[in-house]
Amino acid sequence: MVKEEFMYPELLHARSYHSIDYSIKNYPEREAEFFEISIYIEDNGTLYLNGTEHRIQRGDVRFTRPGDILRTDIPFHALSMVLRFGQDNTAYNHNFIDRIPSFFHCDEETIHMFESIIQLNSSMSTGDKILMNAHVLQLLHHLYTFINQKRPIPQAIQMCLDYIKEHYDQVITLNNLGEITGYAPLHVHRLFKEYVGQTPCEYLQTLRMLHARNLLDTTTLSVCEITNAVGFRSLSSFQALFKKSFGISPGKYRKRSEI
Repeated sequence: MVKEEFMYPELLHARSYHSIDYSIKNYPEREAEFFEISIYIEDNGTLYLNGTEHRIQRGDVRFTRPGDILRTDIPFHALSMVLRFGQDNTAYNHNFIDRIPSFFHCDEETIHMFESIIQLNSSMSTGDKILMNAHVLQLLHHLYTFINQKRPIPQAIQMCLDYIKEHYDQVITLNNLGEITGYAPLHVHRLFKEYVGQTPCEYLQTLRMLHARNLLDTTTLSVCEITNAVGFRSLSSFQALFKKSFGISPGKYRKRSEI
């Protein structure tokens, strides 16, 4: 778990993007490589995020993680930035970030904060880049506070989080989560995604990968033993997800950490 005081995002890109400025009729579906935050400033366009359709309104915020699948139908106008959170960008584990949903509606102050960051990003004046970094952290704190002051995580979703953390090494299905909450499985899936920012499956996979990495760092268990210890029954599936999460195979990761 990354400590709060060490959460220093690197701003890779920030700009105002208006689809009418480009001769593109349709944008292809793509997979996010980094963390991306966009706020839409017009009531135009449709966002498709991990299979869910969102009609865009001014003030809507998209906060996508690495691996999210998205496409936006034109026309749309957004203020956007791309962030990287250190070497573990693809599986960055931080409760602060996890509590910001993938799509939600925010306030006018958020639009002004985006505008300030974009302006500072294009500035060549001494000190403005330092100020810009401070504004990025301020924006993240604002989004977190806006969401969690107004929408605390429902008790049912907290029960799901606690259950997954305790049983991550076992088979967990939506039916399991429905049984412990008393909700329909699909309703649990929707609420979990809304309040946690990931689906239950995505959250479980992230948790398993972080535990696997810790076992590689702190034990002499073989990769096969670690595969079973974090709930995988297929070595190839475990290796593929680990490489997708950290950009390196489990075997190579252990060799690198031993150097």
